[in-house]
Amino acid sequence: MDEQAGNVTTQITYEVISPQIEQGDTNKLNLLKRILPEDKQVQHDIQRYHDRQKYPEANIKTTQGFRLREDIEWYGATASMQQLLFVGKLSARVFVLRMTLQGHQKYYSWESRHLAEQVRRKREVTLQPYFPISGNMRHSKLTMFLKTNRGVIDIGVPDLPHVSPFHSHIKLDTTDFSAGQELLGVTNDLDSQPVLFIADKNTGELYLQDDNMEGEKVLTRCFNETNNEPVILLRGSAPYQIYGNDPFYLFQGNVYTE
Repeated sequence: MDEQAGNVTTQITYEVISPQIEQGDTNKLNLLKRILPEDKQVQHDIQRYHDRQKYPEANIKTTQGFRLREDIEWYGATASMQQLLFVGKLSARVFVLRMTLQGHQKYYSWESRHLAEQVRRKREVTLQPYFPISGNMRHSKLTMFLKTNRGVIDIGVPDLPHVSPFHSHIKLDTTDFSAGQELLGVTNDLDSQPVLFIADKNTGELYLQDDNMEGEKVLTRCFNETNNEPVILLRGSAPYQIYGNDPFYLFQGNVYTE
């Protein structure tokens, strides 16, 4: 059909299925993929809608605040399995605070040989943690990349067990990375495995790193969907990861990369 007829058909489809969706009937939702075959984002939007229905957003009350230990330097936070996770350091130890959405807290810590060596040399260490940013809280295994201004902290795969009042366990994986990579962001795939976004230090090209079926790490160059050109990041400053996991967004200056 021509463009005008296509627009009319699309509008009619919206008007027919919108009331059904509001009443909880999503049987006709997939019609959008047939009406809008050129819109590649529709499939992702439909999947995210189904995910929201299956895994509703947490209702977090903000009527009261919370306090963290003031002797620990805190550097980052994320959410997973209906829990909040904060990471920091104190001397030669890495600390993780685990907190329920109701405010119940539990602290964990691990000795780091890397931090101990920096303390011995009287060097100041700044922690730059990367957590997966995936738009949901379903992952039970999280990549916790602990990059510092003096290398990478590797504390293995610490386990946060299933103990009351926490109704699930979480593994924090810190073992899969090398210090030489120009890491820009981390997310998890549908199997909770880590996926990294890194940049070539010389060209600024963006790459995706994940594991193949044999467990080997594979680099895949990212291309611009509109012109099939490699994604080149702006020089001078590192982008900020604002969202991850289909699609993945990086923000830099006035430009975002999807």
